[in-house]
Amino acid sequence: MEEKIIQQSGLDWFQATESLKSILNSLISFYSVEELNLLNKKQTSEYQTYCIKMQKELRKVNRDTEIWQNLDLMNEGIAKYSPLIKKINETI
Repeated sequence: MEEKIIQQSGLDWFQATESLKSILNSLISFYSVEELNLLNKKQTSEYQTYCIKMQKELRKVNRDTEIWQNLDLMNEGIAKYSPLIKKINETI
């Protein structure tokens, strides 16, 4: 089998890096604010638990150096988390 070599330009890396950073930072901020708003309630809700879980997941992705060194992994992160941004924007 012949391997297909795809050239990746610096612009591809820049766009993927900045897009994923923006998505992750926006989501981390959103879920942090949501959690703070929910702290006023005395009972832990499923949504509050979800917000905490998402913050941990997003921070883990944000700190994973392997993702930032691999364009395909960055694009996977963009594909996974960008729909959440759209969903959040629709509810605001």
